[in-house]
Amino acid sequence: DMSLLDESAHYAKYALAIYTWVLYLYENPVTGPTRLIARGCRCCCPGLRKLDALVAPSPASSHLSLGLINFVDENGRIEGDTVCEAHKNAILLTAGVEEADLLYVQLRSSFTDNPYCILVDHEWKSVVVSIRGTFSLEDCVTDVLIKPESLEQLGEDFGFEASGQYCHGGIVACALNVHRDLGRHGLLDKLLLGADARFPDYRLRLVGHSLGASTCALLSYMLRPKFPTLRCAAYSPPGCTFTWKMATECQEWCTACVL
Repeated sequence: DMSLLDESAHYAKYALAIYTWVLYLYENPVTGPTRLIARGCRCCCPGLRKLDALVAPSPASSHLSLGLINFVDENGRIEGDTVCEAHKNAILLTAGVEEADLLYVQLRSSFTDNPYCILVDHEWKSVVVSIRGTFSLEDCVTDVLIKPESLEQLGEDFGFEASGQYCHGGIVACALNVHRDLGRHGLLDKLLLGADARFPDYRLRLVGHSLGASTCALLSYMLRPKFPTLRCAAYSPPGCTFTWKMATECQEWCTACVL
């Protein structure tokens, strides 16, 4: 029990980081604006960018650069980020990681896209997928799509037993959105699988809060056949996520933290 509490406390920062600058300023109303402005100046000022380029990255943070995998604009910024990269900087500050360990950020929010990010935690030897919870108008609509949806076909497609099992319809849509985007760029496979994997001895971690927590729980069923050692930390997931059998069978790899 103590190890589960320790694990959940450690990964909570990643679940909060994907809420970007809005939550960061809410939690740090005094020091937050100054920190974001300082980091934003380094992004906007050409002179400071050149200075940063002269500083060699630390060995632990030199595995990948953000631009290799992410959609970026002509100025090298993540698609959907602000001019001074407030979203990216807030993620880094909240998660407490180096820029080189933030490998992917998806900021689009719609009925077909759910914001999430992928980070590397070298201390706990894990690749972390953090999925955002309810935040936009589209998310609120997704929350009320409460009609139960059968998981039998999904179980057949992804290799888990779901005969007679159901899930919150909006959560199924979110999990499929994230899985589709993961498949588009294939980053998890490159990081964890195969002879050329960058981190073959690291474990996959799925984390999320609220709607993101439920999405992680279902996504863990979908990804476990490929990543059997994955673990999921779900912070305040809705109680109506699954039918009982699905909700209890994942306790081996999924921990739900509730208030």
